[in-house]
Amino acid sequence: MTSNANTSPQRIFIFDNPRCRSHLFFRLLSTHPQLKSHYHPYVLPGCLGPEKIHYDIYKSNPARAELVKELWEPMCSEDYTFASAERHLLDAVAAIEKEGKTPLSSEHCCYILKSQILVNHTNSRELEESWATDPNPTHLPDELWKSVIPIIVIRHPALSVPSLWRSTSGVPALANMDPMENHNYWFATLTWSRVLFEALRNQGRMPIVVDGEDVCTRTNEVIRGVCSGLGIDPAGVTDTWGPWGQSPLDHPLFVEMTRTIWESDGVKKHEAKGPVDMDEAVRSIEKEFGAEVAARMRMLIDGEMDNYRFLEQFKV
Repeated sequence: MTSNANTSPQRIFIFDNPRCRSHLFFRLLSTHPQLKSHYHPYVLPGCLGPEKIHYDIYKSNPARAELVKELWEPMCSEDYTFASAERHLLDAVAAIEKEGKTPLSSEHCCYILKSQILVNHTNSRELEESWATDPNPTHLPDELWKSVIPIIVIRHPALSVPSLWRSTSGVPALANMDPMENHNYWFATLTWSRVLFEALRNQGRMPIVVDGEDVCTRTNEVIRGVCSGLGIDPAGVTDTWGPWGQSPLDHPLFVEMTRTIWESDGVKKHEAKGPVDMDEAVRSIEKEFGAEVAARMRMLIDGEMDNYRFLEQFKV
């Protein structure tokens, strides 16, 4: 499973993906009394800061770039830089450790990987072997990168991809985009998880892998597997909690997009439905979004299956 078993964690970092039940997993793990959380440190610079990659990946679609400039830019701020995010993260880690607790943080892979990796692959859809040997492919400062126990959260693309399209349809700058369009691909691809996994494995650091769907269908097994890998008592994790009432991110966009999880009171468990039937999943997508969107979404899903199947074999 992981080489981190039976060790006392110093810092824990969850590298997740949009619409993979990653917020739910983060809340679940953060119930452990030994841990204290610092939520999504790089989402503001990655999404709304001056160093965001939006315009670099929209060169082939000037109409979308103009729409983003018109509708997205008013939400942005020059203050949201990766340097400021790093300072806040390091300050938070220091404060948490001063309390004698273990820092737990998380970030979407599409915001925490180095921007050049994101831009090059999104525009070309090709992988460079050098990324897997990069000593640190992320925006995390090197010493912090070396010190974290990594957790990677994935989910079957036939479940995550339509969920992503559904969620972005409520954001005017992102609504009604082609599922294969660069912005959607940048959010949806598991390539970023694969790059992180390979980079970590090449350094002798096997990450803990969690399938987000299992958080609801195999809750106790996930808790035991993750806690074993972290070297903490699984009895400290509870699958119910009191509502936080508000998102830890105070930007209006993220307050609205994460409202459900921060107002939740626990994991809503359900029985596993068995292996995902791809044809059935696409029929459901077609019924909800129409044949044209479903066909394009199927292309994206099919293209992600190799990454998913590879990472799935390592899940707890």
